[in-house]
Amino acid sequence: RTVDQVGLNLPAIMRSTLDCDLDEYDKDELRSALKGYSAEQVVDALHQSRLGADSIEWITRIRKATSLVKLPFTVEEVSSFIDQGEAVVVFVWLKETAERIYDALMRRYPERSRTFTLSVVTGDYDLRYREAQVDFFQQRVGESDVIIATYDALGVGVTLTKSRVIVLHDLEWVP
Repeated sequence: RTVDQVGLNLPAIMRSTLDCDLDEYDKDELRSALKGYSAEQVVDALHQSRLGADSIEWITRIRKATSLVKLPFTVEEVSSFIDQGEAVVVFVWLKETAERIYDALMRRYPERSRTFTLSVVTGDYDLRYREAQVDFFQQRVGESDVIIATYDALGVGVTLTKSRVIVLHDLEWVP
């Protein structure tokens, strides 16, 4: 569908940022990810477009560490929307993060099949499965559903207009 076809029926955009207060364990996890790397060196390499293997590895380690540290905050936020009966789309960078959010929500809502459906779509699934999950999500009018997806699986070219709530657990970017 085009913007002209759905644009008039879309709710107004509302943006909010969720602050994540880190405890000492979380801070230790981030310090561990930084171990052996100089942030100044990586920033300098980024500015000069000299991304070597060390810089890419450092960025990947930081992304993973920060993604995992934010998990409890995202689960809590998504849960608040579920409790309000909202359909929710969650985008993440890592497959591991998607699976952990899914597992946490499954534990939190063991009777979920009676109240909402929950699915994960990552790049590991073929196109037919991804399309089926999107169609199922879109067609359950009035139902509270959650779809957790990696950017590579559903980040571009997919219509997810059923939900007025999008949670960007990780921001997608390329240095």
